[in-house]
Amino acid sequence: MKYCFHFLLIFFIFLTACSTNVQNEEVDLKISDVKLTQLEQGMMNLVGDNSIIFEMQVKNDAANEIELTVDHYENGELQGTEMYFTASLHDMDDSNPIHIIIANRGINDQHQWIGSVIAEDSSASFQTDLTAIPVHSASTFVPIDTPFPFN
Repeated sequence: MKYCFHFLLIFFIFLTACSTNVQNEEVDLKISDVKLTQLEQGMMNLVGDNSIIFEMQVKNDAANEIELTVDHYENGELQGTEMYFTASLHDMDDSNPIHIIIANRGINDQHQWIGSVIAEDSSASFQTDLTAIPVHSASTFVPIDTPFPFN
């Protein structure tokens, strides 16, 4: 009972410390959902079987690059990195949002990861080599509540 009380106390301390009521001026980075039109959704379906797109607004002038990483886990343990990609923010206009796309494209018994960073005035893309899909394979995408502010 004593451990349960301590756990609940710590949980409520963290719960009250976290707030989604943050003003845009206070955050360094804000990640939001992108509302796609029917045409854009159709194009995303052509890109890959599992894809995610989100919008990012960088408010910190010290930020100079974006890192995209897709890690492979089995039974809760990191097995390796499937995709690692960096894009420079120096050439991108920080007054406009940046769109991030990550997709997994299956081709027969192989798959490929695709990453793209798209701004109004520039873009950068990356794709991995085709690799075999494990026989007993499943994938999970975990959504986050957006907008998601980072300080």
